[in-house]
Amino acid sequence: MKLLDRIGIAANQIDKRLINLLKDVAVIDFDECYTGEKDLRKTIVVGEETQLPMIFRFVEEAGLSFLVQKKHEYFLYNLIMSAMICKYPDVFLKSPITVITRNANSIDRTITIPFNSTADKNRIMFECDEFINQNSKNSSIKQNLKVIVSEMFSNAMYSAPTDDSGNYLYATHPRNAEVVYPGDAKGEILLSFNNEIFAVACKDPYGSVNKVRVQKRLHQVFHDNKLAAVEHRNNENLGSGLGLKMIIENSIGFGMVVRGGFETLVYACLLYTSDAAD
Repeated sequence: MKLLDRIGIAANQIDKRLINLLKDVAVIDFDECYTGEKDLRKTIVVGEETQLPMIFRFVEEAGLSFLVQKKHEYFLYNLIMSAMICKYPDVFLKSPITVITRNANSIDRTITIPFNSTADKNRIMFECDEFINQNSKNSSIKQNLKVIVSEMFSNAMYSAPTDDSGNYLYATHPRNAEVVYPGDAKGEILLSFNNEIFAVACKDPYGSVNKVRVQKRLHQVFHDNKLAAVEHRNNENLGSGLGLKMIIENSIGFGMVVRGGFETLVYACLLYTSDAAD
């Protein structure tokens, strides 16, 4: 089934130019993953309250790349965004925050914070705190936001950098070691909010994420909670699964876009809780 068929009458709510660009993206139900007849790397899979361990089992075993929970409040929007990433990843990477939040790029609602060293972390957290405090709604998700920013930054600094031969530079370094991106390389933390969601994203200039390794690691971590708990207590492998687990469990939407050898973008979306101030 194609995207346009899946959306049906709801397509009237969406820009017709966008629909025309994405109408031929393949969309299937989660049950169809079992048939093995589809190339799931370029297919949007729609699930019915599918549990994370099962999702990551199929991410590993069947190559599933895009899954949207059907009963989610923002199902239609998430379906369109997934289709955009699936078909036009380079376009998405140019302006991810605007796409994620459907937000005009206004100075008071969007911020980009560059970094190239672990010494930048205090500045990043301070600027994030100042930005989050602009809107009283953000107070309901402030702690989760700061945890996600911290995890994204650490993964970008320790797990992403590679040398010219593709060897990881800092992957085995302790997470309290001071490291710097070589040369003039820089990463970015991006934050934005609108009246519905807060988006957090992190770019690194390496595109070194090994998708197969990440898929297997996430399946392992989500499938074996006892293993994850032991590793967390022993501070083991926090940059290769548990960090992403924290991000995923504290957000309503999560994605990763990789341009091999050039750039990686990791993003998460958080929804304001009901007790947030107006």
